[in-house]
Amino acid sequence: MQPSKNPFKHLSRSERTGALILMGILLTSIVVWRLLPSLIKPVTDPEDARLQEAWGQFIKNRDQLHDTMPKWSTKEKGKFKETLLFYFDPNNISKQDLEKLNLPRRTVETWIKYLSKGGRFYKKEDVKKLYNLTAEDYARIAPYIRLPEPSHKTVKTEYQTHTAKSFDINSATETDLIQLKGIGPVFAARIIKFRDALGGFISVNQLKEVYHLPDSVYTEISPLLYSDHSGIRKININTASVDEFAQHPYISRKLAGNIIRFRNDINIFDSVGQIRLVPLINGEKYRKIAPYLSTH
Repeated sequence: MQPSKNPFKHLSRSERTGALILMGILLTSIVVWRLLPSLIKPVTDPEDARLQEAWGQFIKNRDQLHDTMPKWSTKEKGKFKETLLFYFDPNNISKQDLEKLNLPRRTVETWIKYLSKGGRFYKKEDVKKLYNLTAEDYARIAPYIRLPEPSHKTVKTEYQTHTAKSFDINSATETDLIQLKGIGPVFAARIIKFRDALGGFISVNQLKEVYHLPDSVYTEISPLLYSDHSGIRKININTASVDEFAQHPYISRKLAGNIIRFRNDINIFDSVGQIRLVPLINGEKYRKIAPYLSTH
């Protein structure tokens, strides 16, 4: 006996109707499932949209990369030479670092000779007195000169005037910090934790960023502190991973990804200044992170 060709033959009318309705629902569900991705508009992050736009503009203008780099430039023996500026202590700088500032050879030699004979710069303007240092070169490097506060100073408070010893915020221990007015064990621990995350304080002003540290406390203690940032821990922008970048308080994971993407596009950073070209890094962000970056 041949099997029936009609699968609904032995079903009642109501059962056949129900089966047809069920099949219709299944077919509709399949069609909707297939079309759903094209019907739903994806939610986009406005910052991602700006990033894509900025990145497209960068690719379009890639040939102008070196023309738009934030740098000071000089000509040396007829060749164009780029200069990367960085913060430095004029009393504690090597010949190699002075050369990186693109200063004339004679000026570098005069500077090193002056220091070797016990010469000291007590304020930024003292650097202008160096023989062979032109006004143009001084104007170029002056914003990056950093001098530590004197080891002792007179501190005037609302109640008294007394002489107190200042100390380096980058080498201070919790015990040192607790001695400061308004700083107990909690704030001392927070300051050190933030310092470790940064890699060191470039400026005493960064204490304002310590979680919940009152402005009144900062005003009270800041005259007693200075920042020796010669040992600042830096991130190698040519080898760091997204995780290494993102561990820094000033660099979000999204920004870290942007830096890596930019690095992959140009192959290698020739100078820290190039990072200013990463889309969405503005001047303020660059000034905050640049002291913590290096190319080696």
